[in-house]
Order: sequence, then structure tokens, then C-alpha cells
Amino acid sequence: MVGKVVFLDASSPVLYSAASLDDPDTKIGGAEITTIRIAGGLAPTHDVTVGQLTRAAADPLTEDGVRWTSLDQALTIARTADHVVVLRRIEYGVIAKLRGRARRVSVWYHDWVPDGSQDAGLVPRTLTRAKNATRALLHLVFGIGIVAVSETHAANIRTAFQGSLLPRFLTRRLRPEVIYNPISVTVPTPAEPVDVDKLIYCSAPWKGLGMVLAHFAHVRQLFPTLRLLVASPGYDRIDGGDMPEGVEYLGTLNQTELLAHVSTSLCVFYPSNKVPETFGIVFLESHAVGTPVLAHRFGSALEFLSEDETLDATDGTAVEERIALWRSGGRPSPRLDDTLRIEAVLKSWDSFISAHRPPSPAAGPVSR
Repeated sequence: MVGKVVFLDASSPVLYSAASLDDPDTKIGGAEITTIRIAGGLAPTHDVTVGQLTRAAADPLTEDGVRWTSLDQALTIARTADHVVVLRRIEYGVIAKLRGRARRVSVWYHDWVPDGSQDAGLVPRTLTRAKNATRALLHLVFGIGIVAVSETHAANIRTAFQGSLLPRFLTRRLRPEVIYNPISVTVPTPAEPVDVDKLIYCSAPWKGLGMVLAHFAHVRQLFPTLRLLVASPGYDRIDGGDMPEGVEYLGTLNQTELLAHVSTSLCVFYPSNKVPETFGIVFLESHAVGTPVLAHRFGSALEFLSEDETLDATDGTAVEERIALWRSGGRPSPRLDDTLRIEAVLKSWDSFISAHRPPSPAAGPVSR
């Protein structure tokens, strides 16, 4: 059965479409990449529209079966949609509810939701809890669903909402549905040997590059031949002209180029406790090419990485010992779980959409 699905992206400052996957200059991040893949994957069996804040009404695009429109045009289409999926911003879920007859509206959370526990001072903590109470109340009043990108992320959302200023008997009614982000990786061929002197960091610099560089400097004192490659996503490029000794800045690479480096590295070197990952595309794309990740024990690292790959990133000795072990033959050989591959994730999305779509006597395609 064909369903009409509308994705509303009112948060990304970047104009993107399917063609952006092969263009590192588009500055897209994991949420945009995931939206492109899910929208395109659903298009053969669904009527799919992606509305974008940055797309002008005079510049609509149809690409690989997906209609890319302005936000306002998408909201008009959403009036008769089976399912409206809003990226991050619940206020647009409310607008979709008020402006149309969409059978189901959900907010697709991609970011970690602060619960106030990290805020210093009563006022900041109270403001965070109040913000979460407002979000939770809008979900409850308007019947807007929640989509999380991992079990860890779903637990984070529940904790944030149940710790808000609303009574818990209300917030316990909010139950996020978990749909993983899709991993779509072409393994480099022919396979090149692993270089035990090569580490790579390929996340946004603000996620803790400074801490990673500090750890690398200490580890390199033990292994002077060690090198660290640093790649930054298009949305967060850095100058890279003044890197420490042994560090090479690669800039922004397309997926093929990046995974060629990842597949031959000893590991993805990510010992930073600055930002917990809600999903961690970098982690799982690394696993898809058989490369382990060295990361702090929090966020989705606890869900998707093995115990051998996680540690306390504030413990410099532990980081040194782990690299020494992996260089001497104790390196793990991870593999990607099939439930994370794009084919399985698309089935999850199809089931999610179908579960909230009442039976219809119409057997033909939904008109555009």
C-alpha cells in the first residue's frame, strides 16, 4: 500500500537533496544524510515529500522519486498526509496538526536532550527542565509521537521529560519509538592492510578534538611513528594549518575517500567525553569496514561498541594501554549488525508508517 509521507526540516541551515551525498561541499551532517537516505528509500513505495526551511517556493525539485519543496509547500501537502515526520522542532509538528488532517505526526529527534543535570546553578537547571516540560506538554496535548535513533537516545529522551517540571504520571505516557539511522557503506576493494601507525578522527571538531589531540600527543611519546589523520565534516570545517606534530588534516572527504582511510587505520581515535552520541554514524560505518573505535563510555557508545572499544576518556594511561594492546595484535575485528543496514531500517520505517495508517479501501497509488 502506498502512503503519503511528509518530512519537515525546519532546522537545517543547509539546502540539500540526494545529490548532496556525493558532494562534501554541501556541509550536511548525519541528520541530513539520514533524511536523504530514508526519503529516497521510501520513495519507490510511498509518496514522499521533504520540506526544507532553506528551499525557496520557486525552487522545487523532484529527484529519485522524492519531492523537495519549501516548508510552506510541504505543510500544504501535509494536510492530507498519512504521516508527517518533523525533524527536531516540535513547534512545526503542532503547526502540521493545526493546519491539516494528517493522520499521524511525529518528531524525529536527532540530538541529545539535556536534562539539566549538567547545568551549574538552580536557574539554568530550572530553565532546562521548563523547556523539556513545554516539549513534553506539546507532545501530550497534540498527540505527537516521538522517534529516537537508538535505545540509548530513547532512554535519554525519557529521562529528560520525566525529570522536567511536569508530573511524572503524565510524562510516563510518552514512549519514544526507536528507529535506527541507516548505515549504507560500500566496503573498499581490494582490501588494503591495516597500518598500525595510523589513527583517524572523523567527527566534528567541537565534539572534543582538543581532548583527542592531547591524548594523541601522550600516546605518540610511546610510539613516535604514530600518525593521526583528522577529517572534518563539511558543516564544521577548521583551518587545520597549525596541527601538532604527527597530525595530518585531511579536510572534508566524501564517504568513499573517508572509508578508504578508516578501513586501513588501527582505529577511529575518539577518546573524548565532551558530547555523547545519540547514534554515532562514525562508529557504525567504521564497524562496517571492520575497524574498531576507541571512545568514551557514554551515549550510544555503550549500545553499539564492545567493551574492548570503550574506556574512561579522562584516563590517559588507559588510552595508552589500549593503543599498545591493539598495535601488538589485540585489535578487535568488529562487524556491523544487519539490523543497522539500510534495507532493515527502511523496513522499520515502512512498518512504523503502516502501523499508524488506518486501512483504506483505495488500492491504487495516492495522488500527488
